[in-house]
Amino acid sequence: MNMNALSPYIRVAMRSEMRSPFCIRDRVIFDYELIFLQSGAWRLTYEGKETVCKAGDLLLLCPGRRHRIDCLPGIPVSQPHIHFDLFYDENSEKIPVSFKPLEDMSQEERSWIRKDYFGDSLSSPVLKIANAGEIAEILLETVDVFTQKPPLYQLTCKANMLKLLSMLLPALSKEPLPRPASESRLGMVKAYIDQNYAGGLSLTLLGRQFMMDKFTLTKRFAKEFGVSVMAYWHNVRLQKAQERLLSGASVSETAAELGFSSVYTFSRFFKNKTGLSPSAYVKTAGGK
Repeated sequence: MNMNALSPYIRVAMRSEMRSPFCIRDRVIFDYELIFLQSGAWRLTYEGKETVCKAGDLLLLCPGRRHRIDCLPGIPVSQPHIHFDLFYDENSEKIPVSFKPLEDMSQEERSWIRKDYFGDSLSSPVLKIANAGEIAEILLETVDVFTQKPPLYQLTCKANMLKLLSMLLPALSKEPLPRPASESRLGMVKAYIDQNYAGGLSLTLLGRQFMMDKFTLTKRFAKEFGVSVMAYWHNVRLQKAQERLLSGASVSETAAELGFSSVYTFSRFFKNKTGLSPSAYVKTAGGK
């Protein structure tokens, strides 16, 4: 495995106390959550399977996996935990911690769910590894550093997270981790679209730009990002259009900035995507 590909980002690290009848209802998280059940016990329902977790257990909850946590009657729980990404990218800092089930998420929120490299390798989120005690100690130290935020705490947290991963990966990953999308040609295609969304764009142009057959590009992009190349471009244009309209730009100004040939073409595109004309969207969304 190329360890240089890893660049963990800690979203939240905290000590947490739970008392009955507190529970975390059905939800899907966007990232990984590493939990040390320091004291107490609870019932975890993970992908439909129930497990009673006890003090000393170390758990890894993976992105996109439905779960629920219930305190047991009369048993308080202490559960220091860390939410983290394996790879830092431009979205890492804006993505929150999720407390929603998948069906209650918006399309944008669903796009925040990180790729899960470990879930299929785990028979249970409760980790059975020999060095669990040492991992718990590093986890607690990381939580304290993140909470106290001394100078350069981000570097200390990243260093600790890399150490944790070096201890966890042998038990989690059956195959080498692929490079993150941001370091691949597909990632460069995605970044190119993000920066060049205005005006004309085609599979032929992208194929020439990145020296890929357009059919291969189409197939690999959809597999990597869960959406076709052209659909992704349309989504980016729509998002930029909504931002410009809500910032006060006129319909004609927005159409011109996004490279549409006419206001009519832009309005038709916008209504096909949202069900509303640009002006109706501003009245509806701008009034919230």
